[in-house]
Amino acid sequence: MNRLDIMELEAAIATKEAALAKRKATETALAQSKATLTYLEKESKDHDEHYSKLGDQKMNPVPCLYCLVRGKARECGATCIFRPAVVRSPKVEEYIHMTKLYGHGKIKKWLKTCVPERRAEFLECLSKEAQLRILDPIRGAGGQVLQDDAKRANMQRQLETIASQQAMIASLQAENHRSPECQDH
Repeated sequence: MNRLDIMELEAAIATKEAALAKRKATETALAQSKATLTYLEKESKDHDEHYSKLGDQKMNPVPCLYCLVRGKARECGATCIFRPAVVRSPKVEEYIHMTKLYGHGKIKKWLKTCVPERRAEFLECLSKEAQLRILDPIRGAGGQVLQDDAKRANMQRQLETIASQQAMIASLQAENHRSPECQDH
């Protein structure tokens, strides 16, 4: 083995070690998210059971998911900015990703500037963007757009190739049909 081969092997080992470290960090973050999700699901179930026992005598409405996740369930009421947009959805993990990326304060500020009728749509888009940012931390949603554009361009090239092949086949078939006629005359 020469020196260049050794350097290439060391670089490959370093790359694999970095990938392994990144994978371990991702697995740790995923485990923490799952633990948080399990805790929140238990809290939500306990909360639902508590309020179902109260029946019609409950003083506060059931809090929205966002206030429940933040631990502000008692503060959630008719004035909660999240309430019109989201009422008890199973998107706990998505909200956790959103708050990790943007922070609760920014999300709340953006919701205030948004038209109330479109807040649910805004949260859905922000959630999708957060998911894409977690999948591709460098490019995020822009990376998905680039991938889709590349796929579209590839499909367009394939379609053009197929169209040219079909035209060639059609012309060959036309020649084959004409050839026997020309031989008969």
